[in-house]
Amino acid sequence: SRKYYETMLQNVMRPAIDMIGAVEIDPPLQLNGAADIEEVADYCEWDYHIGHLVDAGRAGFEIPRFHVPLWAFDEVDAFLGHDKQPVVITLRETGAQPERNSQLEEWLKFARSIQDRHSVLFLRDTALASERLDANEFPIWPRASENAYVRAALYQRAFCNLMVGNGPVAWCLFSDAPFLAFKQLIPALPNWVGGQPEGWREQCHLEVGEQLPWSTPQQRLTWTDDTFENIAQAFNDFVRGVELQNAA
Repeated sequence: SRKYYETMLQNVMRPAIDMIGAVEIDPPLQLNGAADIEEVADYCEWDYHIGHLVDAGRAGFEIPRFHVPLWAFDEVDAFLGHDKQPVVITLRETGAQPERNSQLEEWLKFARSIQDRHSVLFLRDTALASERLDANEFPIWPRASENAYVRAALYQRAFCNLMVGNGPVAWCLFSDAPFLAFKQLIPALPNWVGGQPEGWREQCHLEVGEQLPWSTPQQRLTWTDDTFENIAQAFNDFVRGVELQNAA
C-alpha cells in the first residue's frame, strides 16, 4: 500500500541510506501503489538479498557498515544511565507470516533466567512499540522500536542483542553490534523459500550452519529455533566467548 511504502521510506530506508553513506536520487522515485518490475528495474542493481555481499566478503572486500550519528548514541546513553550494556531482546510480533514471530513465553523464560546477572531490555515490534509486556516484568523502550537511528545506536551499546530473523537484524549484520539471531529456518512455511536451506543457498550464498564472512566471534546466526533451551545455550556460549576474549 501507499501508506506502508511511505512509512518504510521515511522511517527505515532514509535512515539506512544516511547511515550507510549512500545518496538518495532527487527527485525520489514516485510510485502509485504497487510497481511493475519494469518501473523500478533501472533503479535496482541488486535485489535486497545479500548473496553478492557474501561473495564480496569472501573475496576480501570491505563490507560497508552503518555509521550511527553521535546524537543517537547520546540519547541511548542518557536512557541507559548507569545501567550500561543491557541484554536487548527484539521481538517480532506481526500478523504477516506469524510462524516467524518470536515465541514470547520462551523469551520471557530466558529473560527471567538471566536477570540476576544481566539487565534485560525488550524492544517490542514497531506495531506494538508502546504496549507493556504482561506483568511489566521487564522494561521496554518505544523510542528505540520506532526510531531507526536510536535502535541502531542501542544495538551497538548492548552486551548482546538477541532476536529472530527479521528486518531489524540488519542493523547488527552491518555494524559491530554483538548479536545472536535465531529462526533462520522456518519449516512451518515450506512455500517461503527465505526460510528454507535452498533459499539461504540461492539468496544469501550461505549453507546451513555457516556465518557471514565479515562477522565477529560475537555475531552469530544460531540456525536454531527460539526455544528457551536453544536461547540459553547460545547465550551461555556467547558469554564464555566474551570472557575468553577479555582474558586474552
